[in-house]
Amino acid sequence: MKTVMSGKRSNIRSDAAKKQAAIAGIHTQENNQQDRALKAKAGLLWDDNDFLTLKMDALCLPLDVAPAEEVERRKTRVFRAWIENWEKAKLKGNGDPVIEQRFKTKYCGLSWVDPDQPRRKKQVLTAHPDFVSLEKGDRGKKSYELLACLPGYDDNVANEDQMDKWEVWYRETTIDCIKDYYKKNKHLGVVVYEKGSIDSDHEE
Repeated sequence: MKTVMSGKRSNIRSDAAKKQAAIAGIHTQENNQQDRALKAKAGLLWDDNDFLTLKMDALCLPLDVAPAEEVERRKTRVFRAWIENWEKAKLKGNGDPVIEQRFKTKYCGLSWVDPDQPRRKKQVLTAHPDFVSLEKGDRGKKSYELLACLPGYDDNVANEDQMDKWEVWYRETTIDCIKDYYKKNKHLGVVVYEKGSIDSDHEE
């Protein structure tokens, strides 16, 4: 805006303007291609909203022509109750965006109960639906872990201002808790599979 108002670029010739537009278009296209390639690699070229708009499930089958039971079955979430090989990938620096997205797809939004809480005071914890925690463990090894939100957690409040409303939970501890929670609450639409009963996800 400032350069146009100053007059320095108010008299751009049509051929120069065309060249600038072409360069800008190429740059935008390259960025879009890179973004689509990253999403495709993470298995997220399409999200659930795309299929809902088209009235299809994740398998591109129409929702409106199937019986209610079948529609519900297609909406069921599958949880593989073990640490899959792709989760063991070595992470460097600020992590790996592809592994992070796969981690979110598997764990984010799932719930469980802390087995160490008193029976009458048990609270349901839920993995944050959008964020995970990049933790540094033994010998500097990094891993993605769950950001567990307790009842009352507020996305509009900084984490440091609500330290009693969230905890970092490690998968080794959490997987069994998630498994037990959904086996007791089958109506919540999450089906738990043990290792060997279903193929692992994202295996190379």
